[in-house]
Amino acid sequence: MILYSMAPSPPHQRESWLKRALLCAVLGALLTGCSALTLTYTYAQRLLLWKVDRYFQLSDEQDKLVKGGLADLHTWHRQTELPRYAEFLRQVQDRWRDGVSAEEIEWAFDTFAKLRAELAGRVASAGAVFLPTVDAKQIKHLDRVMQRDNREWLSQAGARAEERAAKRAKTVLGWLRDWLGALTPEQEALAARLVREMPDRLEETLAYRTQRQQQIIQLLQSKPTADVIEHALSEWLAIPEKNSPPAYALSVQQFRQEVKKTVLAIDRTVTPRQRNHATDKLQKLITEIQRLAAG
Repeated sequence: MILYSMAPSPPHQRESWLKRALLCAVLGALLTGCSALTLTYTYAQRLLLWKVDRYFQLSDEQDKLVKGGLADLHTWHRQTELPRYAEFLRQVQDRWRDGVSAEEIEWAFDTFAKLRAELAGRVASAGAVFLPTVDAKQIKHLDRVMQRDNREWLSQAGARAEERAAKRAKTVLGWLRDWLGALTPEQEALAARLVREMPDRLEETLAYRTQRQQQIIQLLQSKPTADVIEHALSEWLAIPEKNSPPAYALSVQQFRQEVKKTVLAIDRTVTPRQRNHATDKLQKLITEIQRLAAG
């Protein structure tokens, strides 16, 4: 149950200033390890404040407002959500011991979505306090930064579909080696082939990014009430595919199925030694999350 983390939180969905940041800091550690989790979580408030300032060029008053909101969000997340993440990973650990089924992968997808929705509500509430203070100059700045991010994202994505597929395969093989230990040549070849065969979603993703970014700009330009902002943010963050371009929504579902197929195929090749290796790493991660939750 390693690869399913690719589907719920793909790296291209970054257009909103606080999108799933704390959740991904924890669940993303499934791919990067405990040391990265501790470092990221410890400095999460500073990193997020920097990101908000990059998008909006905060005034002194806004800086204080955002700092306070992030501090409250971080405290709530540490005390309430981290224990839920630890329990989620403990259940993943139990299900992983004897191999996984398609139903268990769907359970993981659904559980992630519930965790994401809970965080989305809190983030939306914080955003509804700050965003009404944004002025026209800051909105123009936000638009310029997002356009620059799009150009950078396209550049990093790679010019050709083959290049992007090769990058995906290299990344996934790195994850697998980290979590399973040494791979057999057959496992390397199988994983690389399956990941390379996943559909390329560049065009659909770009259309989604562009649409969502314009919705954010238009929302802010309309000078909405805090309630309107909170509702819009909550929906966008909790259900990214809702009201997205049809091609994007379809690509998300297709990608989810491809991830499930890949996980099941690789899981069938995992040896007892590799399974124990991953179980031990998961336990270290659970222990670290529990330590962070305890403060």
